[in-house]
Amino acid sequence: MKEQTRYYNHIQNLIKTGSNQNIELAFTIANSLNIRREKIILPWLELITLCEIEGKTKFEKLTKLFEIDYIDLSHQGLFKVPRNIEHLKNVNSIDLSGNNLDKVPNSLLSFPNLYDLNLAQNNIGELPSNFCDNLTNLYSLDLSKNKIKYLPKNFEKLKDLRYLYLNQNQLTEIDFDFKEAKKLEILDLSFNKISKIKDTCFPTSLKNIELQNNNLSQIPNSICNCKSINSILAQDNMIICLPKSIGKLINLQTLNLENNLLKILPKSFEELMCLEELNLRKNKLEEINLNFTKLRILQKLYLWRNYISDVPESFYKIKELKELSIKGNLLHESTKKQIISNYLECKIYV
Repeated sequence: MKEQTRYYNHIQNLIKTGSNQNIELAFTIANSLNIRREKIILPWLELITLCEIEGKTKFEKLTKLFEIDYIDLSHQGLFKVPRNIEHLKNVNSIDLSGNNLDKVPNSLLSFPNLYDLNLAQNNIGELPSNFCDNLTNLYSLDLSKNKIKYLPKNFEKLKDLRYLYLNQNQLTEIDFDFKEAKKLEILDLSFNKISKIKDTCFPTSLKNIELQNNNLSQIPNSICNCKSINSILAQDNMIICLPKSIGKLINLQTLNLENNLLKILPKSFEELMCLEELNLRKNKLEEINLNFTKLRILQKLYLWRNYISDVPESFYKIKELKELSIKGNLLHESTKKQIISNYLECKIYV
């Protein structure tokens, strides 16, 4: 019995190499020892089934399994990952979203070529301390809709990361920075409980950031160095002031600050010359003393439910404006009429 177990383990080790030649040798040895092929393939059967590997023979199915570079195991009700998944060394993309995983399996940390990992919509509460050690080639990481409360310090090792989704978790603080992630373009931290983000957090490569539905009182100054950024969503926070140098974001097109506690806007705000959509609904603004003529391509402006009692002369000279909401303020009736008559072709809520 011990001898047969030793041969069986040897056969499995040959298969784990993923080499067609070794897999063929494993089947040859099994035949010579009268070990049934069903027994040989049993440890791989779940993977073959879930990955929908087709083949006329068991040998063909096994060889095809080792050829795949993408694994889609999403929405399978899995509580753990299939056995032997770590031996599929050609895999560079794994989707395990919509399952019941409560932790990141160690088997996922041994894919040196993995560039896309989706673990969204599970029950993961924390990431292992060595999470990033062997995943340094990650291009896209989706950890959204989990229960993660903090991130490991070595998260900054993910230098090739471009897309990072951490939305809808239980994060309260981001106490490290992504300076080394010089390719990061999209960062989603929305729908957490974040009250503090390290001031040097954001890399200059950012193009889109989502901070909405947190507990932030301010946006880190490092955002002003992200000169390629075109979208900032920071609605539903408790932001009381904006970085003074926000005007440096010369490529910013969309800025949503709805439902915050802003009373004034920094003077540099009017330097956002590429701004197309500005949402300042439900703040505490008493004035908007900006030179709106500089916002040459602004198309949508939302100022609903503030405390604005007057507008500057330049407010009537926003040439590309298509939609304006300034209802629920303290404007005089004559000012309202002037706004309406000035923007007859706009969709207006006054």
